[in-house]
Amino acid sequence: MASQKIDLVMLDGLQSKTAFTVGGLARRFNLSNRNEIPLLWQKLVPSLPMAGQLGRETYGVEWGMSGNDFFYMAGVAVAADTKLPEGFVHKSLATQKYIVFRLTLDGTTFQSQMHTAAHHVWEEWAPKNRQKMADAPDFEFYPADFDPMRKGSRVEFWLPAAG
Repeated sequence: MASQKIDLVMLDGLQSKTAFTVGGLARRFNLSNRNEIPLLWQKLVPSLPMAGQLGRETYGVEWGMSGNDFFYMAGVAVAADTKLPEGFVHKSLATQKYIVFRLTLDGTTFQSQMHTAAHHVWEEWAPKNRQKMADAPDFEFYPADFDPMRKGSRVEFWLPAAG
């Protein structure tokens, strides 16, 4: 899969993002069960929009890497004091500068393109550039008009920049 041709580019310069809170469904994953991440999205989507939701964009937030284990959340931006539905959690992200990769979908299998992009970002680029990254959550950003089956839809990978 890592050799699949995809349209993935790193944006020029660092992108700034002010502090925000994501509300959604989260659980701990590892390399052997990360293919279950789409199940979080399948549970999240029917609950949207949520009370306290800010905008229609969605986020896949990753944090707490320990060995091969990490937390992943499928969620939306919410007001920090939002009372979430049972089973949902908040994750606050501080103001941060980010290195951003943009994947433009080609209208074929979404998961295959995401796996290839994630492989490039996390298994090729990141190991060579760890000094450029901060110890903070990273996230996938899905614009309000995102459609995983539409050619031209975009997903962004936001990696926290050091310094």
